[in-house]
Amino acid sequence: MGRGGWEPAKARVVARKDSSKFAMGATATQKRYEYVMDLTPSGGARPFSATMITPMFCGRWLPLDVGDQVTVLCKPDSEQVKWDRNEPSTSRYAAQKAYERRAKHEGDEEFEKALRDRPDARR
Repeated sequence: MGRGGWEPAKARVVARKDSSKFAMGATATQKRYEYVMDLTPSGGARPFSATMITPMFCGRWLPLDVGDQVTVLCKPDSEQVKWDRNEPSTSRYAAQKAYERRAKHEGDEEFEKALRDRPDARR
């Protein structure tokens, strides 16, 4: 079991709505969302449902859609739940880095194919 009784759980987004809670972020259009989540604790405790709200400082936060699955932290006995701040699928920064990696290597395969397909290409 994790520190303070918190353990990882798989959480699937069942529903999402805009939250009226105050949001702080890099842009004026930052929003917070409220989610209904179905949780399955990793320690074998019985599954349960909970509501979660996007953190107030949501500039790094990548919104989730219905059906998305993420890792969260929970205390199964009390059914307390909190966001796992190390979860890459909720990180706007991790998504940006993944996009940049894909974009950087996107043309590599086409380039290599064009090179292989040229009959007079020197290798």
